[in-house]
Amino acid sequence: AVAYCDVSTIAAWSCAACQNTTYPKPSSILTAVLNNTQFYAGYIPSTNQIFVAFRGAKGSSFANWVTNLDFGRTSYWISGKAPSGTSFHTGFQNQYSAMSGTVKSFVTTLAASYPTANIVFAGHSLGAAVAVHAALDLTVTKYVSRLTPANINVFTIGEPRIGNNDAGVWITGLGWSSVYRAVNYDDIVPHLPYQWLGFRHHRREWWILADGTSVVTCDDI
Repeated sequence: AVAYCDVSTIAAWSCAACQNTTYPKPSSILTAVLNNTQFYAGYIPSTNQIFVAFRGAKGSSFANWVTNLDFGRTSYWISGKAPSGTSFHTGFQNQYSAMSGTVKSFVTTLAASYPTANIVFAGHSLGAAVAVHAALDLTVTKYVSRLTPANINVFTIGEPRIGNNDAGVWITGLGWSSVYRAVNYDDIVPHLPYQWLGFRHHRREWWILADGTSVVTCDDI
């Protein structure tokens, strides 16, 4: 919820969502709005974690919805880094590639300030797709050398399918410390883009049932 607040209130940790969260104010908060996608990053002392959190699509942002509806697939944007046969949702990938430099700048700054911290990438809806791409970028480029897959965590809510089956298998096998896709019971977004268009998920799914508390874990792609 915090990622949807105005960036000025996130930096001051003064928005309503900030006040309602059970987490204390993070250290070294950094914020940005790029390519109509908002995100913020910081450090949580209690868990010794750097985080980067991405906002989902906002109904008033036409550019966000164009990105969501661009159901074409293309090869991975960093040449030579993905296995043959992998392909990714064009819109989500373009959305992330336009902000890659700033994301890596934030991570570099925080990793230097907190040299023993691991990192978690998080996002909701469109932001979930972007979060996975951010984790991929840091993994395949080894941009921050100490952030190996064993130090990378991914947690998303309402994540759409971001690539084909080969992409899902590749992501699943990268060896990240933890990967969880939380899916609310009847949320339509995780069912998009459709399987008949060649899209598949990566593991692992947490399916939150209708009672709002029961969870089923699913490892099928």
